[in-house]
Amino acid sequence: MNKSAKLIVKNSIVLSLYVILTIFLPTISFGPLQIRISELLMFLILIDYRYTWGLCFGVVIANLFSPLGLLDCLFGGLATLVFLLTMIFINNRLPKYSAILLVIFGTLYNSVCVSLEYYFILSYPFWLSFVEIIISESVILIIGYIVYRYISKQERLLEIIRI
Repeated sequence: MNKSAKLIVKNSIVLSLYVILTIFLPTISFGPLQIRISELLMFLILIDYRYTWGLCFGVVIANLFSPLGLLDCLFGGLATLVFLLTMIFINNRLPKYSAILLVIFGTLYNSVCVSLEYYFILSYPFWLSFVEIIISESVILIIGYIVYRYISKQERLLEIIRI
């Protein structure tokens, strides 16, 4: 398979996985206390930066099912793109620390972005949603960190994952 086709196929798989893992469990994927299993896929950006589009558009499509609708697609998609580009930058500069920084930055950044959305769109108290999201996001990203650390030591698996 040529490189362009491989890029499209692997990003399509990641996009589909993100959407399925999000909408399959809507009660825990949307709302102030959200545990999106699909967020585990964010660690793919540390393996290959070319997963940016699959992850970003996965968020946009999954957010079509959000109670916040199109606003969540727009704001969530842009926030994800900024997050992924920041993680690519960090991974290029501090590869040894990028996984733990993804957990810390991802937790804080996502908590602020989603809390702002809930505050401005639903008038939900900012600090309450911030605390709820920081708890739920840190749980899922710590699990993701553990999985990533294991995968990062499996050279054959990394060969399959890389685009």
